[in-house]
Amino acid sequence: EAGKTYQIDMRSNNFDSYLYFESPAKKLLAQDDDSGGFPHARIIHKAAETGKFRVIASHFGNGGNLGEFTITVRLTDGAPPRQPMKGGEMK
Repeated sequence: EAGKTYQIDMRSNNFDSYLYFESPAKKLLAQDDDSGGFPHARIIHKAAETGKFRVIASHFGNGGNLGEFTITVRLTDGAPPRQPMKGGEMK
């Protein structure tokens, strides 16, 4: 939906996740390898239009290592997620 910001995460402990993100017109808007922290991929995108976007899940490298993965799409304010500090506090 136009004006909303989405965070797309692909996580796997079996291979190096890689995401592609396309507009409703199939134009490549973003791609990512390790923004979610190696080996996880993350794309944060503020939609300029309403429509059906496409998330393409892939992997980085030539290896044949495949396996389980998860993809999560959520609304966000675009700020980086809070990371736990030592002692369990949040920064």
